[in-house]
Amino acid sequence: MYKIVIDAGHGGGEAGAVGPTGLKEKDVNLRVALHLKEFLKDKDFEVFMTRESDTNLTLSERVLYTNKINPDIFISIHHNSNAQRNNNVNRAEIYVPFNAEGPCLTLGHYIRKGISDSMHIDGIGPIPAKYTVLNNRIPVSVLVEPAYIINHEQEAKLRLDDYLRKEATALGQSVIELFRDGGDFRFYAQQCQDSECLITFKSPIFPASLAAYLDGKKWEHIKLTDNKITVRLPSIWKNITIQAFTESGVRFFPFKKENKKFKEISSFTQSIREFGNLKLLELHFLDELGCASPQGLGIEVVVRGATLVAKSPKIEEHGRFYVLVNMPSTSARIEMSNEGFQGVTEIRAVEKLRGDEIAGILVFGDSYVENALVKSGNYSTVTDRFGVFKIKNKGELNIEKEGFESLNLDTASKEYPVIKMKPLYKGKLLHKKVRIFHTEEDTFGAYFADFLSNQLARTGMDVVCTVGHRTLSDDVNFVREIEKTRPDISFKIEDSTSNAMKYYYRDDISLSIAQHIMYYFNKVDMDAPLLQECSEYFIIHPTLPRIVLNVKDANPSQLLFLTLPVVFGLIHYFTGRSVQIKALGDISQESLLIDENGFLIPRFKNKFYLTETQIRRGVYTVDGRYMEIKKNL
Repeated sequence: MYKIVIDAGHGGGEAGAVGPTGLKEKDVNLRVALHLKEFLKDKDFEVFMTRESDTNLTLSERVLYTNKINPDIFISIHHNSNAQRNNNVNRAEIYVPFNAEGPCLTLGHYIRKGISDSMHIDGIGPIPAKYTVLNNRIPVSVLVEPAYIINHEQEAKLRLDDYLRKEATALGQSVIELFRDGGDFRFYAQQCQDSECLITFKSPIFPASLAAYLDGKKWEHIKLTDNKITVRLPSIWKNITIQAFTESGVRFFPFKKENKKFKEISSFTQSIREFGNLKLLELHFLDELGCASPQGLGIEVVVRGATLVAKSPKIEEHGRFYVLVNMPSTSARIEMSNEGFQGVTEIRAVEKLRGDEIAGILVFGDSYVENALVKSGNYSTVTDRFGVFKIKNKGELNIEKEGFESLNLDTASKEYPVIKMKPLYKGKLLHKKVRIFHTEEDTFGAYFADFLSNQLARTGMDVVCTVGHRTLSDDVNFVREIEKTRPDISFKIEDSTSNAMKYYYRDDISLSIAQHIMYYFNKVDMDAPLLQECSEYFIIHPTLPRIVLNVKDANPSQLLFLTLPVVFGLIHYFTGRSVQIKALGDISQESLLIDENGFLIPRFKNKFYLTETQIRRGVYTVDGRYMEIKKNL
């Protein structure tokens, strides 16, 4: 006997969506759930309900109850709405856990088809989702939205008990179809040795569906006998995945196996860059297959014959790892170790610092300032890892770095100076991560995204732009990227016929950021975008702050005016200090002004809008001429 938990969404004081004439989602959900319970009990299922009356459970209580029952399937029943209250929309939506596999996806497809065939409602899905009730321990979990209750015609149908019974039957038949081949979609025995892997499945396997992947590549050395699979393995392998379907087309849970004897670190290559006594060692760690070692592995480092200045905390992307030493002598020994790995390398000094060169390190507090532009006379360079640099010494250094104040130094004839940089906004913006998403279809949105990212980067924020398409699959990828990189704020920028800023009504942080941005739109002589709730996929499913910006086509001057309130709003939110803006009359005939940090200064309706800092320190024309404007106040 199979067990199923049916969750009737909302309940009690939480009505859920409400139809045009007052029909409450909580009541429809419960009636469908009770009909589904009756249907499945007649088919010999053991059925459990999170609620059987008009009561309310918290989302976490529903998850705890489901995990306690430990059913074969979990179904949460809802009926949809949207933040825009669009009464014309109607479709079915089927959601599955964000990393769903195997029969969970098959059930989602069956439900979508069942609703389409029985209820004549087109649908989308299965869609990866971050809904709390799907964050349980049950491998086959779905959340279904068979229709939109806010649709006038659909609401009338949802009042009819016969219609609700028909909807429940469509859901129940999908469950029955999933279990048609016996219902166990897992392997029940496996034995992996050095040269062979044996796996047995309970349900019949469709032979043509069988596929094996060894270390991510298709592997042909696989044999099927009845429900037993034999895979021949090479002498060195990292992981194997086996995928298959039942004879009726249901996906098995994939069989996955990691080789515990596989060496993640087996060897390394190296190169060295010299900055006088400072030696930067770049290591590339490789696994047994000669591929880059995975990120995140720790490496212990012992230096003999030199002083360890800095090292990477863990292996980085592409297996890279860096070690910086101060080596006054001609050679040093570097010893590296990780669980199961020991490595040694000798480094020798080849180049010495010439009399007309200077080497040093840029720092901010306990951090190093990398990728800063260092200039001396006509020579320039960029700081390497850990902020190290070497350059011809022409008596003066000019140093520029986004997020820091520019620095001019007289250079004494000495090596290895530690140069302290002063950050903008007391360093509160450094390493704040911003993700900006836009699509190839949004032409103006692409201009706006590029302009916004450049302006935000100048404050010291870590900004990354991602381009996609106006498709649900790309929205899913955007959400995956957010969850992987964990930014402090994400923006999705879309072309529109009007300016709007959209947020999720349950996310107080996103609303607060949006309100900070709106404050600066209201400080300038320009119509602010409409601030509104939104229920699109990109807004609902990330667990971190996110905002959708709708922007209409504008000329370059207005583009800057759209950008600066977003920049100032984020500065205000992250630093806790407002950015003071003053509007000045036309102080120059120049069409464009910039400040010392490269910020463009907005000009609108014959006025320039400057921050107090820009007023105090002056600004520059585009050809580099300095303008003192304090006297113009």
